[in-house]
Amino acid sequence: QKMHRLLTIAERHDLVLIEDDPFADILPKATPHLASLDALNRVIYVGTFSKTLSASLRCGYIAANPALITSLTDIKMLTVVNSSSTTERIVHEMIVKGRYRRHLTRLQERVFFWRPANFLSWLTKTGSPLCELTLPMRTTTNYCDSYRQPC
Repeated sequence: QKMHRLLTIAERHDLVLIEDDPFADILPKATPHLASLDALNRVIYVGTFSKTLSASLRCGYIAANPALITSLTDIKMLTVVNSSSTTERIVHEMIVKGRYRRHLTRLQERVFFWRPANFLSWLTKTGSPLCELTLPMRTTTNYCDSYRQPC
C-alpha cells in the first residue's frame, strides 16, 4: 500500500526514485522491490557485491529504464577516473560460472543458522539488518559451534 502510494506521488510530481538494496542477495524478501512494482519506469534499483563478497570490493550494479541507464553511464564516464576492471572481471566470472549463486547459498545458510528467532520480525520493524552482538569474554569459534541450534 505504502509503496504504491510512493509510486503515485513520484508519477504525479515527475520524480525518479532510487531503491538502494545492498542486502537483497542475503536477506529473504519481506516485500516486493519498488523497482519491480514500477517496472523500472521511475525507479533506479541499486545493488552491490560488497556486502556478499567483500567489503573492500567496490563493485555494484544498477537497473533502470534504458534512457536513465544511458544518462548514468555518460555521467560515470565523465566523473569516475577509474574503476577496477580486475574486480569487475572477477565478479563477472563468478556470476557467469555460477560461483556467486553457490556462495550466496552458503552465506544465507550461515546468516540464518546464527540468527536469533526474532531477527526477521525485528528486521521488518526496523528496516535495517545492522545490529550489535556482544559475546562473552574469550569466546572462540569452537565455543560458538557447540551452542548452535537450528532455526
